[in-house]
Amino acid sequence: MSRCVLRSPTTALWFLSVPYAWPGQILDDYARKMRDAENDSHEGKRKTESLWPIMRISHTRSRYIYELYYKRDAISKELYDWLLKESYADAK
Repeated sequence: MSRCVLRSPTTALWFLSVPYAWPGQILDDYARKMRDAENDSHEGKRKTESLWPIMRISHTRSRYIYELYYKRDAISKELYDWLLKESYADAK
């Protein structure tokens, strides 16, 4: 089973009303896509080509979390910091 953001006690401040899908489900989908990309066959590809899907998924997941906090105001600062600390997103 993939990691889920519902394990942390800081998630009690999560969503009050969400017009979008539950973020835990979306993060689980990103984790599944990442596992699939990591387990894909790399035969016939250059080393850098095999990393492209992984980097794309990582960037998309980071962008999603960034938008939840800064654009939609859908998550608290504590949850955003916890997601960064647990490496769900890049802090760049």
